Amino acid sequence: MIPANAPIRSRRAATPALMIALLATTILGCHHQPALPGKAPIAVRLADVTIYQSTEGLRYSASLIPYTQVDVAFRTTGYITEVK
Repeated sequence: MIPANAPIRSRRAATPALMIALLATTILGCHHQPALPGKAPIAVRLADVTIYQSTEGLRYSASLIPYTQVDVAFRTTGYITEVK
């Protein structure tokens, strides 16, 4: 039950507040900041890409480890012929 002295709000009462909020958002939100001055370009040297052929074979300077690893044990003897 609504009390007898409860304030009654109508759409007409909310319209001016909504218009003021919309106008404030438009004025405050639609501005452009001045562009920052650009930095001078940095000089770089370029080189052509070439394929390097090593006579010693492949050499890596990193360790390759799996993302996950699972230890597998079988209850019967034999060989694995297929993994699904």
